[in-house]
Amino acid sequence: ETDWKSVTANEKKKKRKKNLLFNDTATTEIYTLSLHDALPISSASNYVIYLSSSSNNNITNNNATTSNNYAIYILSSSNNNISYNNASASSSYAIFLQSNSNNNTIQYNNASVSSDAIYLRSSFNNTIQYNNASASSNGAIYLYSSSNNIVQYNSASASSYYAILLWGSSYNNITNNNATS
Repeated sequence: ETDWKSVTANEKKKKRKKNLLFNDTATTEIYTLSLHDALPISSASNYVIYLSSSSNNNITNNNATTSNNYAIYILSSSNNNISYNNASASSSYAIFLQSNSNNNTIQYNNASVSSDAIYLRSSFNNTIQYNNASASSNGAIYLYSSSNNIVQYNSASASSYYAILLWGSSYNNITNNNATS
């Protein structure tokens, strides 16, 4: 694990050029990725920002852009704050939560993509609010096998299919969204 306090300014610049990966099961520290530390981050690989089995992180004020699959990918990670980001992907997902990524807050983001802008898969008790989500092919906000989530005050637009879709999902609260397709 990197001790950011001991990293020199030149080493920080080198690390900023790489994609960000967190795989930390400890919940005692809160990590913050911010515009000041990580602007811009882009990738031609599958992930720009990737959290795996991580909790209590703040992913804020980032410009995450990829020409491939995932701008922000959260896997089996809970109690994270994903806010004030510009997330865009050319082929798949701007913001993707999967496999018991629970109790996360996704708010004030701009998510744009050709497929699904904000996608939850098997994730529960999340709050998705005040986002601008746009998709040119599939959908803006998609909940698949995800329950007990709150989706409110979002602007969701899709050119081809659905603005907001729930599939195999129960007990979600979808209110006060501006959805167009």
